Amino acid sequence: MKNLLACLITALVFANAAAGASADEQISVNSVRIVTGIDASPQSRLCADLLRDRIAARSKVSIEAASSNDLEPATPGQAIIYLGPGGDPLITRVCELSGTVVPTRTDPGPEGFVLKCSLTDGQPLVIAAGTDAAGTLYVVGELLRRMTYGAESISIECCEFR
Repeated sequence: MKNLLACLITALVFANAAAGASADEQISVNSVRIVTGIDASPQSRLCADLLRDRIAARSKVSIEAASSNDLEPATPGQAIIYLGPGGDPLITRVCELSGTVVPTRTDPGPEGFVLKCSLTDGQPLVIAAGTDAAGTLYVVGELLRRMTYGAESISIECCEFR
């Protein structure tokens, strides 16, 4: 029984290490820009609006939703959240540049998603990509659960998982 417990604890430690940054690492910002691709579907735009509205309801952080096909560096104190399905050209490019595997209907599967929150070259990077419309909605929910809300700022737990 002790060996089984030790194996389970070891497996959990390695699983958490493989999932990305530790839970105590946070991205703290006072400005958020949610970016969907120029040709984003109405569902992706609704997901961006939902994310914007839910953050705004809990914090006075500066927040905007925009459409673009360009990658922009975040300004100091700002996080850019790239949101949309894996088939969107903007999401595909952001995933490829960050070394993140683009989500597909076979990996992680229908209604699946990829969420990556990290500091890349000192810049906050958040990729919230679904395999489809449902996956995009689900990744918004997961991202919201990983946020801590301050009066004029938010913190996002660093993570990477599918």
